[in-house]
Amino acid sequence: QEVYAVRNFYGLYRVLDVPGTQVREFLSGTTLHGEQDFAKGREDEPMRYYSRIAPSGQLFSIYNPPLVGLIGLGAGSLTPYARKDALWVYFELDPDVADIAQNYFSFLSRAKGDVRLVVGDARKSLEKVPTGFFDLLVVDAFSGGSIPMHLLTMEALSLYRDRLAENGVVLLHLSNNFFSLRGPVENAAAGAGFMTAYDRSKFDEEYPSQWLVATRNKKLLNALYDIGWQKPLAKTAAPPWTDSRKNLLSAISRTLY
Repeated sequence: QEVYAVRNFYGLYRVLDVPGTQVREFLSGTTLHGEQDFAKGREDEPMRYYSRIAPSGQLFSIYNPPLVGLIGLGAGSLTPYARKDALWVYFELDPDVADIAQNYFSFLSRAKGDVRLVVGDARKSLEKVPTGFFDLLVVDAFSGGSIPMHLLTMEALSLYRDRLAENGVVLLHLSNNFFSLRGPVENAAAGAGFMTAYDRSKFDEEYPSQWLVATRNKKLLNALYDIGWQKPLAKTAAPPWTDSRKNLLSAISRTLY
């Protein structure tokens, strides 16, 4: 059942209530952007890509620092992981997404920590953040299946590095049915001075989940490798993307997973 819909420059957004449940979904085109179960006691349980058994949930079980920046809001699905003493800053390009998260979902209003929202271009907003400010940056800015390539280049990764504390972490959501983003993003991260760990969860046939951690924190990387995250592919697997050289066709996936 459709609760709300709006079309703008970035595409069609819909908010749907799933019949026979208390689950509400946020769709961008045909891409699930987030969902929330409003059943009593379930409101703060992350779902799908963000569940506690997904790679994103695994990272937060090991590394959940107080200062977190997030590029891409969606429904605010990761917010339940925020600690009481935390400051989380969401950077969201589209005001309509911000309105949907605030008016049709309760993750933000129920947050345990201090959660703030900055609307505008994330890279430009991050340039105003003090060097070394964040402990963790989450990049989750897919919309309607489109690839935010400007957020996955070597220059973008270098910006994230400079806004992170020395042992800070970048967590990138790379799930896509048609493009294999791991190779070029791993190499862009390496070019920015990071080491990486990758994990792919197929706990749900309809909504597989791929995540990449980029960090200089060797202790954290080893902890992730110990629970099954993968070490980087060979550097020849794909050239890194840069602001002046991005070849999306080279990342077309050979198989749909």
